[in-house]
Amino acid sequence: MRAVSETQPVLSARRGDLEEALDRAANWVNGFRESFSRIIAEEHYSQEVLDANGATRQSRRLESDVLLLWWEAARAWVVYRDVFKVDGKPVRDREERIQKLFLQPFATALEQAKQIAAESAQYNIGKVYRDFNVPTRALIHLDPANRSRCQFTKKAERMKDGAWLWCVEFAETTPPSLYHDFSGRDLFAKGELEFEPATGVMHRTLLVVDDTAADLRAKIAVEYRLDKQLGMVVPAKMSESYDHPKRADLYLKSGAWKPALIGERSPQSLGVPGTITGKAVYSNFKRLEVRVEEKVLPPQTQPAEPRE
Repeated sequence: MRAVSETQPVLSARRGDLEEALDRAANWVNGFRESFSRIIAEEHYSQEVLDANGATRQSRRLESDVLLLWWEAARAWVVYRDVFKVDGKPVRDREERIQKLFLQPFATALEQAKQIAAESAQYNIGKVYRDFNVPTRALIHLDPANRSRCQFTKKAERMKDGAWLWCVEFAETTPPSLYHDFSGRDLFAKGELEFEPATGVMHRTLLVVDDTAADLRAKIAVEYRLDKQLGMVVPAKMSESYDHPKRADLYLKSGAWKPALIGERSPQSLGVPGTITGKAVYSNFKRLEVRVEEKVLPPQTQPAEPRE
């Protein structure tokens, strides 16, 4: 991660107003959105289902090509995963299917991309249906439409790799929330953003959504790094967990997008409580050579049922 080289901007940022620092972070997110929406990465993704005592009941390793797109109409990120290996075994011929899609007419490409996303979702394990696992998810809380409904508080500051960082906590306070349970009840998110106050460059995010009625906590933590080949900061690692879901019926909504399902299709018992965890590492970033239009539609909002 690059350092902030000049002393004075760091000092003024350390003494500066929180709103000004958040403005810089929001400006960085806007630039990141424009650049990263045309990037394909390779994702190495491990999942585990743990019982109430923390013992592993099931595990899986997925290797996928991943494309993240910003959907302007809904002011939200959507992700397309194209799994090519499960537990080290190929499930399709390795080819650049996603990149080739956008050499076709745009509407055809999107329809095929949604089919790929639906196919890939079936490899998730555990009884929580989810498309919550998008590494850039927490950044939407800096969008103007969402920032005004959140409370931001400076939690801490530290030096890391030559850059001065602020850790800022956020919490949704004003409805409507971006997150809902099965009945449509608001579930207010909270989390942390760690970034350079002088430049807005993001280093780490944390997003937490609690549903006390379902005894479910969904959590995503993401670390960012500088990719020298691309010349930009990118998501490097993502950790997610769904803790003790007795009943998992959590939805996600962004703008006009129909709520995306990250819980059960209905509020039914899942049996013995446990935890689902996931860890993803991103590498081999490359630019999509074809410009992606802004009429992006989301992938299928109800992922296929995970395989046991």
